[in-house]
Amino acid sequence: MFNFGDVTFKDEDSVNRAIQGFVQKMKQYAAEYGQPFIEHVKKQNPIVKGYASVDGDPNQQIKGEYQPCSGSNTRAEYDMCLSHERAKLIANILNKGLPEFGGVFQFQGMGETTEFSNGVGWTPENPTSPSETAANRRYVLDRMKPFQPRTQ
Repeated sequence: MFNFGDVTFKDEDSVNRAIQGFVQKMKQYAAEYGQPFIEHVKKQNPIVKGYASVDGDPNQQIKGEYQPCSGSNTRAEYDMCLSHERAKLIANILNKGLPEFGGVFQFQGMGETTEFSNGVGWTPENPTSPSETAANRRYVLDRMKPFQPRTQ
């Protein structure tokens, strides 16, 4: 999960361990199965999706503190930018860690969501705090089809 209004992680060590575990597993499969596995992954067009939490009126005029997104006019625009930057960060880490896959990991900002917190998000009737919506500030790698190695 990401910190509120930023692209830094709430628990950097935990996230880095998870990402490095994924990178090592992908390297292991690439070493074991070779080019057929790499091509299988490339055909999946994997996309890292970034998300932001709903912590206020999406139409509210704001000036966010995260500099690359500070030109946004509304909270929804700022959160879309944040989600884009979060996804881009993770895709860049994966592409750097897995050069044998040729930069296959793409990224997409998904904007605001309540999907990962059981629908918890700010509403005028039920204002929330950033700690209640933290689960929505995340990234997700699209699910890939399992690799079926050819047997001789």
